[in-house]
Amino acid sequence: MVVIPWTNNAGFSTEKGGFVPGTGFADSSFSTKCGSCNRRISHDYLRIQKFRADIQLLLRSDLPLPGTVINSNGKIVKHDTKGSKLNGVGASRNLFPSTLAKQKLSAQLLDITHPSREFNTMNSVKTLFEPEVTKETRGNKRGERLAFRRMMSRYWYNSSPFALDLTGAVVRQGIYPSLLTMCMSRLLLTVPRLVH
Repeated sequence: MVVIPWTNNAGFSTEKGGFVPGTGFADSSFSTKCGSCNRRISHDYLRIQKFRADIQLLLRSDLPLPGTVINSNGKIVKHDTKGSKLNGVGASRNLFPSTLAKQKLSAQLLDITHPSREFNTMNSVKTLFEPEVTKETRGNKRGERLAFRRMMSRYWYNSSPFALDLTGAVVRQGIYPSLLTMCMSRLLLTVPRLVH
C-alpha cells in the first residue's frame, strides 16, 4: 500500500513568481514511487490501469466497458458481447467499443496497459483503437463513433476508481472552512466598530 498526501508542496511561490503545482494526489503534477516495486505512479498510470482492469472484466466476465451501458437516450442496452458481431445482426451501437475490444484488440490492449509500461497513457489506447474504429465505422455510423467517445470519456481526466473524479470536489469543499474562518474573523473585527 502506498500512502499519498492529498496535496504536496503546492501553492504560491515568491521565488518562482506564481503558483507552483504540487505532487500530491489532488495536484496536477501528481507523481510518486511505489515502495515495493519502485514503479512511478501518476494520474496517467492510474487511468491506464483503471482501463486495464475494465478490459480484464470484459474478457473474464463479459462485463461491458464503462460508458456503454446506457444509450444516448438514457435507456439501458441489452448486453451480450459474446454473441454480437461487429456491425452484425443484433449488434448494439453502444456495445461497439466492448465488442471491438473483445473480438479484435484484446491482446494488444492488455499488452499496452501492462503495468511494466508505466509511461503509456490513454492516448496510446486511443491510437490503438482509432484505425479499427475508422475501418469498422465506414459509412455513416455515428452511433458507434459516439459510443467510442463516451467510453473513452470515462478515462481521459479521471484517475479515480469511481465514475466521477471526486478529487476536485473534495479540494473545493476543503477551501470553505478556511474561507468561513477568514470571513468570521473580519466580521468580528467590523461589528464592534459599527456598534460604537
